[in-house]
Amino acid sequence: MEKGTITSINWSSLALRGLMVNLFALVFLFYPVVSLKIRILLFALFTLLFGVFSIVPTLRVRITWILILEVLQGVVSIAISLAAFSLSGLTNAALIYLIAAWAILIGALKITLGFFWSNEIPHQGLPKINGIMAMLLGVFLIVIELSGADMLLVSAYIGVYTFIFGLSVLVFAMHLRELQAAAGPRPPSSRPGAGDPCKNR
Repeated sequence: MEKGTITSINWSSLALRGLMVNLFALVFLFYPVVSLKIRILLFALFTLLFGVFSIVPTLRVRITWILILEVLQGVVSIAISLAAFSLSGLTNAALIYLIAAWAILIGALKITLGFFWSNEIPHQGLPKINGIMAMLLGVFLIVIELSGADMLLVSAYIGVYTFIFGLSVLVFAMHLRELQAAAGPRPPSSRPGAGDPCKNR
């Protein structure tokens, strides 16, 4: 199986995920006292959409290791979303741990993605920085929750750090867009056997 190239990922899908992360962060920043049910619903909806936008753009592209990592991000996000929707009696602490688990898993996948792209992009550290920031978010959330910090402080931390993480994803998406534009248009379809219809007769 091929490793994949800079054209393997849809930059607009990545940008949409960055925007969704920022919108989620703004809720925690400007509405820190919303009810627990609203927090759970927002997080479940956010991770569900994040997962969908990770998987859908890969459906019509040739399978590579880079795409597998993208799909895994989607699967993890949708699984966390379903857990948030289905777990009854979810407490504030449990929600924080769920957010932390999502951030750590997504971060690990993004760091792995960065190693696959180590020779593909000029600024090789960008995808790895995305992953490191996500993992740090998860680790610090666990530390803050274990320390018994006030929920307002936790909300502020989630908002600020998640917003910065979202910005880093947007920066990488814009950088990827420039690289893909410089590389030229991608072939109409990369699935095996999807070339000239006459060849498939």
